Amino acid sequence: MSEKANNKIKLVLENILYRHSLGVEYPVLGIKFTLYELGFWDEAPVYAPNFRPVTNEEITYILEKLVDKNILKSVDFDENNNCWIDFPENFNIEAKTYLEEISLKKIKAYNKNEKIKIITEKGKVFLLDGSNKIKLSERLNTRKTKLIKHLSDPDFGVKKTIRSTIEAIKLPKDKKIPTIKIIEDTLKEIQSTMKQMKSSIQFSIEEEDETLFLKITKRKSG
Repeated sequence: MSEKANNKIKLVLENILYRHSLGVEYPVLGIKFTLYELGFWDEAPVYAPNFRPVTNEEITYILEKLVDKNILKSVDFDENNNCWIDFPENFNIEAKTYLEEISLKKIKAYNKNEKIKIITEKGKVFLLDGSNKIKLSERLNTRKTKLIKHLSDPDFGVKKTIRSTIEAIKLPKDKKIPTIKIIEDTLKEIQSTMKQMKSSIQFSIEEEDETLFLKITKRKSG
């Protein structure tokens, strides 16, 4: 299956999972959706506020395939582009497992020769680049640490959705749901830290549709 197809499946399944999780206190047997909402991306670009990367026909096909894989129990469609989805008891586990499975496609060797490890010592977080140890943060639960950990799990270069990345770096003090700007601001903090530590490591974020991944490069000396 192509990377583009996987991204569309992830978008639809994450939209379903989000609505399903709102009723986590009670058993959720079924939910009615419009096909439109299942293909809509919350983090649409400013220049295209109605950006919708998945068509109704593609959503129908994706839902039928999710039933075949037993991730969904059943799906019924009506003539008004609505659908009723029935869930198996283990939907949350199966959905998250499948999302993780299709997320493990690494970006064409962007970071092939850049073996960077994350380590913790006495509550502090370091990046280990060969024999060089660079201090990233004084504490474990900072946005910088959360962002690096999220975008390096299970390895640097693995694509993550914008929504899951925002969720991963939220802090208890956040009263409102952060936007993609919080990712950009956190990356700037990381870049500033690397500069202060005189590290050759450079991090940048690449966006593709509704996903992003962390790219590592190194400044050449001299």
